[in-house]
Amino acid sequence: MSLTKIVQKIRAGRRFLISTHVNPDPDALASELALAIFLRKMGKTVFVVNEDTIPARFKFLPRSQLITKMNQSKMRLPSENSLLILRTKPLQLILER
Repeated sequence: MSLTKIVQKIRAGRRFLISTHVNPDPDALASELALAIFLRKMGKTVFVVNEDTIPARFKFLPRSQLITKMNQSKMRLPSENSLLILRTKPLQLILER
């Protein structure tokens, strides 16, 4: 998918779920949070959901409270949502559970 199409999809979308790989590093967490902040400023509804809660040593990151643990998330996402997976390692690390 081209960058132009990605931008079009983001502009057209209303609700987004953002996630990253298992055992995320600071770059992955910061990428999720930066995108969540950006999308919220665009008026989008955003959920940041990971396999685990954010480690205490990274809670200094702006809006770190936006990241929720997968099983803590009780949201029901209708089919018109978009899923954004950032800074991925091999797919099996994302889908290993």
